[in-house]
This record gives sequence, structure tokens and C-alpha cells, in this order.
Amino acid sequence: MKTLIVAFLIILYFITSLPFYPLLITAPGFAKKNIVSPILSFYSRIILKVLGIKVKGDISFDIKPGSIIVANHLGYLDLFLISAVYKGCFISTKEVQADPIFGTLATLGGCIFIERRNKENLKNEMKVVQEHLEQGVNVFFFPEAKSTNGEEVLRFKRPFFTPAMNLNKDILAVTINFKSVDGQKVTPFNRDQVFWYRQNSLLEHIKGLMAIKSIDIEIQAEYLKHGDYSTQANHPAELAQRIVSANYVPVI
Repeated sequence: MKTLIVAFLIILYFITSLPFYPLLITAPGFAKKNIVSPILSFYSRIILKVLGIKVKGDISFDIKPGSIIVANHLGYLDLFLISAVYKGCFISTKEVQADPIFGTLATLGGCIFIERRNKENLKNEMKVVQEHLEQGVNVFFFPEAKSTNGEEVLRFKRPFFTPAMNLNKDILAVTINFKSVDGQKVTPFNRDQVFWYRQNSLLEHIKGLMAIKSIDIEIQAEYLKHGDYSTQANHPAELAQRIVSANYVPVI
């Protein structure tokens, strides 16, 4: 039943968002800030509730328009979590955009697609991110560049922080801690039930997730002020990673 409800919500999200696709093409900043991100946030909150996911911590953080929001990455549940708590759009990849199902959903969700394998064009794509920030759109990304098994916070990649540096933006560093699964503390023995780092197929993982009754998550958010960084020697990637690492509880 839970699987059917989530599938229905995703279809409903598609139906709700599709009429705004022309606006996403003609006025992407306006559409993402005022229409798409609120829709995505609304459905994400419902999906979390259906999945039995309870979130506590800095869930009422006062977000400044045009903020960059970064977080550690433990799997696809992070997408719903970040979208539910904060309104904005994700940076994603061309590989995701090419997928007929997930690419369509990501496009309607206002994702900014980049070709991370083409370093020569990365600067131009970061300009697109910068344009979104200038229009007041909050931009999310996971600077580890991949999900992990929760043992540690990986090094944050520098290039995606360039728009924040160019615009002297504050950066919201979010730490995601999965606290319990069905009332049991998250450990190396049960973490694979909720973390997904390609240790098995996505469908297989989702099937197992649907059997879980409750998941407790705690988030902590802290602004990294643009005045705290100004040079490559004092780079926001390292400073943001330091904040997240300090608040993260490794699953070991």
C-alpha cells in the first residue's frame, strides 16, 4: 500500500508540475522560485510522512533568498528531506537529465543540469547557477559529489562553490544525521536499509525501504558567512566541510 501511495504522489507531482514547463523554459528563475520549488517542497513533505520519516532540528531555519545550501549525502532520501525543509532547486547531472523517467521529474523539479565530466565547460555552467542565485532562487547541492555509507564526510568539491564566491553569498551548511530505523539506532548493521550508495539496485533498495515503519532524522544548519572566506587559501568548500563534519555522527 505504501508503495502505491508514493507512486501515486509522484504521478500527481508530475501532473501538477507539467503545466508550468513552458514557464520553466521562458522564465526559469521566476518559475523555480515562486512555483516549482513550493510544489516540490509540498509533495516532498507528504512523501516523508508516508514513509514514516520524522525530521527534527533546524527545520524552521530562516533562509535568505538566493542561498546556496550544501549537505552531506547518504542516499536518495536526502533529496526529499532537503526539498521538504528548504525551498529551492538542485544541481544535477546531464546523466540524470538523459533518463526518460528521472530526467523528466528532475526537469519539472527545476534542476540545473551540468556536465561534470567536462571541466572546460564547467565555468559556463556555474554562470547559470550564478544567474539563479541572482534571481533569488535557492540552490542545493551535495559537494561530496556522491552518496556514502555514512562512515565519514568526504572532501567537498571546490568548483560548485564558485558562484557563492563570485556573489559573496552566505552558504548554509546542513548536516544530516539518521538517528534510528524502526526505533533502533542506525549502525553498520542496519544503515543499508536507509542509506543508498549503489550497494544494490535502486528498485531493490526501495522495496526494502517500503517495509520500514519509522525513520528518525536530525538536521543541523549553520550559515557560513561570506566574510569568513575570501581566498583560495580560505576556501568555502573546506570551511563548509569542517562545519558539517563537526556536526556529523559517523556510522561506525
